[in-house]
Amino acid sequence: MTLRLRLLLALVGLVAVALLIADAATYFSLRSFLVDRVDQQLEEARTPVGFDLAAEAQLSDVPLGGDTRRARQLPPGTYGELRDAEGETLAAVTYSYSDVEQPTPALPSPLPGAAYAGITLFSTGSDAGAGESVRFRVLVQGFPDIERVFIVAVPLTDVQQTLSRLLFIELLVTVLALAGLGALSWWLVKRELRPLEAMATTAGVIAAGDLSRRVEPAEPKTEVGRLGLALNRMLEQIEQAFDERRRSEEKLRR
Repeated sequence: MTLRLRLLLALVGLVAVALLIADAATYFSLRSFLVDRVDQQLEEARTPVGFDLAAEAQLSDVPLGGDTRRARQLPPGTYGELRDAEGETLAAVTYSYSDVEQPTPALPSPLPGAAYAGITLFSTGSDAGAGESVRFRVLVQGFPDIERVFIVAVPLTDVQQTLSRLLFIELLVTVLALAGLGALSWWLVKRELRPLEAMATTAGVIAAGDLSRRVEPAEPKTEVGRLGLALNRMLEQIEQAFDERRRSEEKLRR
């Protein structure tokens, strides 16, 4: 492998690692931000969804009452479910706002957080028979004192689409940046190594017997130039030594 290729691969490799780290940091930071926004939507959806579920199940003992006007602002595909302590569904509702059938979340069993009074958040996929696979963000709130479990889930479709677009843009920009950097680096390395290639050519001529040739550049301003000066001084000494040897041989012949 040539020096030029090694330098190019080292430079492009380092930049590629830096770009991948930056891309990953951007991706995970944006994903965390978007999921936090969905969690906020889930918190806001608890009251209207809980009210609708309690009304459908004809229950009045679920303490989720409040303003129901925000139900109209829920994301399409929002799913709500009310269960008893045995896991039986008492009521379920899906906010589709259209005739299109919406997927429902595949809730694990046992349900995380069902036995506790606090709020539990997690992500899950959709039911296998729901057609298109969709990820959901799920909020579970248990009411052990009245043996009820409240569930509300919001699809992560917008989050997934945003992250997919970001991933595509990052990949495209990274590839274009590496391609441009590779081309520019190849040109710069080739230009900077051109004096060394000229020295190698001159050295081949000198090795063939022409000791009068000198390498270029030979100047103290650059590393390559200083190398040229050192080689030329060495060549002068070698040429002088050969001249003295030739003169000595001529004297002996006389």
